[in-house]
Amino acid sequence: MNSRLLILGTALPLSACKLGPNFQLPSLSGGSKWKEGQATPSSRLPDTWWRQFGDGELNRLVDRALSANNDLSAAKSRGDTARA
Repeated sequence: MNSRLLILGTALPLSACKLGPNFQLPSLSGGSKWKEGQATPSSRLPDTWWRQFGDGELNRLVDRALSANNDLSAAKSRGDTARA
């Protein structure tokens, strides 16, 4: 009895993956419409892009995260030192 359940338990999931004998891959349309875009200077986001949402809570959270980010502060300091 256990061997029958084992065989059935193995064969049933495997048979679910089988495709029919007359399966044809559907053709996809619209491929010519989508192309990779090139970034242009006008498409660059502003440094404070989140302010465009006009959400005071979001602004406070981002400002808090930026001020508490020690790695970002250290990187800015190294950049300032390198420019000097």
